[in-house]
Amino acid sequence: MTKGEREDLRRLARQKAKLAKSKADERAKALMAQVEEQLAAEYDPYDEAWAAEYQAARAAIAKLNAEIASNFRAAGLTLQNAPSAQIYWRERGESASAARRAELRRLAAARLDAMTAAAKTAIETSLVDIETELTRDGLESAEARAFLGRLPAAENLLPSLSLDDLGRPRPDGWRPPDGAAAALTATPSAADRKRRRIRQAIEDNPGLSDRAVAAIAQCDHTTVAAWRRGGGSSIEGGGSTSQDGGSASGGEA
Repeated sequence: MTKGEREDLRRLARQKAKLAKSKADERAKALMAQVEEQLAAEYDPYDEAWAAEYQAARAAIAKLNAEIASNFRAAGLTLQNAPSAQIYWRERGESASAARRAELRRLAAARLDAMTAAAKTAIETSLVDIETELTRDGLESAEARAFLGRLPAAENLLPSLSLDDLGRPRPDGWRPPDGAAAALTATPSAADRKRRRIRQAIEDNPGLSDRAVAAIAQCDHTTVAAWRRGGGSSIEGGGSTSQDGGSASGGEA
């Protein structure tokens, strides 16, 4: 496959992903409209689905009332005081309550939001998989291919959470690290991004040479060597960053 073909496929895949996400939004609106129709639906007792049973029930009630009246007459009692049975038909179930309709509507909207978000994530995942395959086909070195697999999975970054977890220690001892909220909401600086990139490349590729890791981390090999010797002191110490990703004070070429 040529580079031009890969670019054409990548562009087409992005367009299809964009269209698929748009259709997911449309599908969510259509499903919400169906929910509204169900909430507003009223059912006639003479609907063919149950008309025969309803008529049979009415006949049974009429027969019961006739027997009651006959028994009262036989006993010489006044029919005006006789009890009677009635049949009652409700056109709607719990959706007859406005409060319940509002509750069901909120529940449906929340569930559809979650389903739509999951659908879009699946679309993005498929797009990334396609672009990864297209990119991998154009890579020649093992180091470059290794770079593609170094992103952690979301399941590993976010443990499961329940209401019981809020404000209580987990049975397995897990708890958010101190400062986690601030770290998640703060915008990382260029130096922070560089440190993370280098550290991740070193951790993911312990068997590669300094130069191979530097190619993955997009920095100079002397920086990788300094990190491996002293845990990143050449950058942690606040040295300035050059345009090629190196540390001006760290002696990078």
